[in-house]
Amino acid sequence: MKLLLLLILIITISFGYGALTPKNLAGGPSEFGSFNIPNPMDVAQSSDSSLLGISMTQSQLKNSFEWSGVVPVDSDKEFTLTFFSSFPLSEFKIEASPKTSSFKRPEDEQQQQQQHKSNFFTVIKSLHQTPTISNGTFGIDGATTPSVSFTWDKPVVGDWNVVITASSTLKKNEKFKKMAEDSTPQLLMLVQNPSDTHIYSYVSSYNNLFTGQKVSVLAMLHKKSEFIKKSANRPINWKPTPLVLTDVSAEMILGLPDGSKETIPMFDDGLHDDEQANDGLFGGYINVSELGNYDLQVIYKGSQNGNGLIRSNQHLIPITSQYLELTGEVQSSQDGDANLNIFFIVNSPNQTTVDQTPVHVYSEVYGTDDNGNKVAIAWVAGVSSAQPIQGSTTFALSAVLNERWIAKVGATAPFFVKNVQISDLDTFIPLSNTSSTSNVKMIGQYKDVRTIVHSPPLHEITKEMRDGKMPKEFADRIGKSTGNGKLILTHGYCSEGVWPIEDFENAVEFQDFNQNRGNDEF
Repeated sequence: MKLLLLLILIITISFGYGALTPKNLAGGPSEFGSFNIPNPMDVAQSSDSSLLGISMTQSQLKNSFEWSGVVPVDSDKEFTLTFFSSFPLSEFKIEASPKTSSFKRPEDEQQQQQQHKSNFFTVIKSLHQTPTISNGTFGIDGATTPSVSFTWDKPVVGDWNVVITASSTLKKNEKFKKMAEDSTPQLLMLVQNPSDTHIYSYVSSYNNLFTGQKVSVLAMLHKKSEFIKKSANRPINWKPTPLVLTDVSAEMILGLPDGSKETIPMFDDGLHDDEQANDGLFGGYINVSELGNYDLQVIYKGSQNGNGLIRSNQHLIPITSQYLELTGEVQSSQDGDANLNIFFIVNSPNQTTVDQTPVHVYSEVYGTDDNGNKVAIAWVAGVSSAQPIQGSTTFALSAVLNERWIAKVGATAPFFVKNVQISDLDTFIPLSNTSSTSNVKMIGQYKDVRTIVHSPPLHEITKEMRDGKMPKEFADRIGKSTGNGKLILTHGYCSEGVWPIEDFENAVEFQDFNQNRGNDEF
């Protein structure tokens, strides 16, 4: 869990183009790389485990609810089955054994069933290590659920039989029976068996996570030791080598925002954004038609060295609408302090009016040196809503660049912007972005800030350069003419307080503990 330290400065800016209220943040060119939209492959989910939904059905023979299946164990390292349920775990009988043992599960007669119950653990104890059974909780902070785990330190490699039987109490439970009728899992089984073989899955692009789009998901198996040989961490732009196995199948189980589920096959045919046919990389498409979060599980099955193998990954894919889009046109003007107000012209696709929902805007800013060459000045970013340019029907997002950044690198007009991004505040989905360079049209006469006498010296990065100037009414309210504001120490998702406030100056602690709130509510 990464804890978030948020520095929140509310800034109101007035200028000739209209009253916008963005947060104005900035930094030097050395920080440009920190704001690149990541390559989806670099942040893929990687796992050597699998999570399986257990849908128990009525056994006519035993007049009970039961599930039986085969779980492949492909490593002789520790093998653990962990179970979670909204029903008491004590109401389930869980049995597991390797198929290679002499134990065979009776199915026919009541007498054989009684023999099965008495002999099951005898076989495990005599031929294989008895599992360690532990009760606990799974999850972090306030998001936990009871669990029970069965662990074999030195498991037999191969297929294992797993049988789960519900108690007579659950048989009478109406919710349990309804879930059985709807084929809704009453139990989750997490299979953990440390291995060098990992599933690697990811959304192929972040630029089309909009309603009405076809979103592609890619998955493969690979050897984790590939990158460990090069680095302890996964290298940037590292591309794993897909494993080509036999008897392979891959599928996606998709949970839609309305609660319904779909099973979607994946293909290694070169026709589903999966590069070449039969190369071990599988692809599949999700057709998204509604706003919200899509809960996706990718399940990969196959055979390796004669043994079965199963892996799965979980993804939460947020979907929004593309309610705002960059046009590529950029304008600017200077305010009374010679700061550069930058306006990114936008429109709303398929809408008659421009959407004014607040978004996050980011851009690199360049100027011109004495030799006429482009020179990197700074990045600017903030939260902004589209506002009409005075006297026109054109709408723009805004950001403010402190003039000290321009003077610091000895730049002047004309100015340029590059790698402009706008993203949704709630989901962080890129709504529109461009890596090309755009000329900035200067409105009015530009005052060369290199002629200003600066104090403190330009080598000093001031708080105002970093955070923008606090509006006078806010500064007067807290009794600071310079408007430095306060540092807000904010805990992480569903977390207790984590910051020792005595270690910070001019700070306050946000005490809404154990909560998860969206941007607007926050």
